[in-house]
Amino acid sequence: MHRFYLPPEQCQSANLVLSESDAHHGLHVLRLRPDERVAVLDGEGHEFHCKVGVMDRDGVSLAVLQKNYVPPLPHHLTLVQAIPRGKTMDSIVQKATELGVQRIVPLLSERITVHLDGEDAIHKSKMLKPDLILMDVVMPGLNGFQATRAISRDPETRTIPIIMCTSKSQETDKIWGLRQGARDYIVKPVDREELIAKINSMT
Repeated sequence: MHRFYLPPEQCQSANLVLSESDAHHGLHVLRLRPDERVAVLDGEGHEFHCKVGVMDRDGVSLAVLQKNYVPPLPHHLTLVQAIPRGKTMDSIVQKATELGVQRIVPLLSERITVHLDGEDAIHKSKMLKPDLILMDVVMPGLNGFQATRAISRDPETRTIPIIMCTSKSQETDKIWGLRQGARDYIVKPVDREELIAKINSMT
């Protein structure tokens, strides 16, 4: 189930409307369809199970089917994020929210590298040789499966462990991801302690 964030003040009615950027992402990247089920988080512990309704140029409307309160976990996850150029911070905040980050601390840095598409991830993995890669599946251009396959089969980067963190929850998706070379596969929403344990076991 795909998940989106809306501010609490926009979650007061039985019909919710995705922001322009989320609507574009939902229509053109996730390929949402009418009556598909999605979840909306308000950042205050509420999760809304919704059904996709009207989809047009003005946005995507969601009919709320159920509202749940999700108790906070005993530990808080904080992301210290160097401020990138342009609008990439918006995408970083969105992905961090999907992973369960509760606080984001901006950091001024001389250099920051952000990978928001598969092709860039492949290129930067060769250049930077990171200790580990957290890979989403749904990305513009090459998807996460394709990027994982390319990185894990390249002699320069095949030793870099890749953990796939994605909303793709089917068992066939997990099997396919591991076949492409991922060391592990985690379905969103991510259990933070599980994610940290997996990262520590590979670095």
